[in-house]
Amino acid sequence: MTKATIVLLSFLPGLITPQGVGDARAFYPTQTGDTWTYESSVRGRFSNQVVDSVLRDGAAVFRIRSTDAAGREQMFFARHHGSQLYQGPREESMTLLADFSLEAGASSSTRPGEAVVTLMARHESLDVFGHRFRDVAEVHVALHAGSGLTYYFARGIGLVGMRSDDSSHRVWLVTATVGGETIGTGSA
Repeated sequence: MTKATIVLLSFLPGLITPQGVGDARAFYPTQTGDTWTYESSVRGRFSNQVVDSVLRDGAAVFRIRSTDAAGREQMFFARHHGSQLYQGPREESMTLLADFSLEAGASSSTRPGEAVVTLMARHESLDVFGHRFRDVAEVHVALHAGSGLTYYFARGIGLVGMRSDDSSHRVWLVTATVGGETIGTGSA
């Protein structure tokens, strides 16, 4: 599995709650049972599901299971901290993925040597790989060695797309069940 795939898998899910504009929960919902199915140019079809959560230092940490078409499973973790979204392959090693309170063009990083996260733009409506979504935050994560990934988060849905800087890797949402509501893109 490529590093980009591992990074992507760690960033996926979503759920709608009545949070404010900069609240990470609005763009990356996490309710037990929520499920997202994606198509990847590298991995093929896979699904992510919120399995459960635990309270750590006053914040909920969510365990998310990613399952590919062959039935192989991987677990990753996500945590909201106000406007910030953290994720990682282990609970103790989550890193900043997005800061939804940033102004367009502003960047953030929580530790020296960590990837730099930039909120590129907020869109009222945006076409993401052939499917239109409303209220989308476009986030770029600059990785080490000059490469990076751009993520598209739709309010109330979660991650709806991702692409590598060189466009060699793309992931797009096929369908989701968030907060008991089914969301389809018409490409299932």
